[in-house]
Amino acid sequence: MIVRKGDGIKTIYGVREGLKYQTRADRPKEEQEKAFIIDGDPELLYKASFLANSPNYRAIPFLISWKESPQEFREKLKEIAQRKGRKIETEEDFREALRELWEEIKALLFAGYKPEEIICTAIAHEDTDNFHIHIYVANNFAFTGATLNLWYSHDD
Repeated sequence: MIVRKGDGIKTIYGVREGLKYQTRADRPKEEQEKAFIIDGDPELLYKASFLANSPNYRAIPFLISWKESPQEFREKLKEIAQRKGRKIETEEDFREALRELWEEIKALLFAGYKPEEIICTAIAHEDTDNFHIHIYVANNFAFTGATLNLWYSHDD
């Protein structure tokens, strides 16, 4: 698994267009089915990005990718679930197991923050040769609007 931080998104337009692209909202149905939201609400993240006080970034994108193809990743997640005494037989079972995996990753990514302080959306993609998850994080605390400093950047 590789985690990469992308360049911060500086404009509200950039947040909206990025989310629209990642959810495949404007694509044909067969392409839309290759991208699905596993956590968060893109509309809430978009609205929250209006509150970001950082002069540089409204939202921060991350990408988590695995070397496995989407089919290989599904098989690997099925094996992990079986070791935990669960079966993945349907698409909903797969997505539930993926949400559980995402919750573990999210706990590591946002260690030190309370879950209600972070506004993020995670979108899984099976449209390339590897399975990956796009994550957008509003660059502000949910309740106060203060800048969320997930890391130090000389730009902020």
